[in-house]
Amino acid sequence: MDILQHPEKLYNMDEKGCRITVHKQNTVLAEKESKRVHLIAPEHAENVTIAMCVNAIGTAIPPMILFKGKRQT
Repeated sequence: MDILQHPEKLYNMDEKGCRITVHKQNTVLAEKESKRVHLIAPEHAENVTIAMCVNAIGTAIPPMILFKGKRQT
């Protein structure tokens, strides 16, 4: 098969790592009638990988988000 005759079958994939932060319920700390407030926000961040694919004629498939897996026993 000559790939130059079928560019729709030639794909390129790239990946990018990033962090997703999940915010839980926030707590606001302030004295009564105070103009200054403090926000306490517990956070949990998770590393994910985003993978994108596009072929030689410019058709893209939907991006994939890869999360940390769990070991099956």
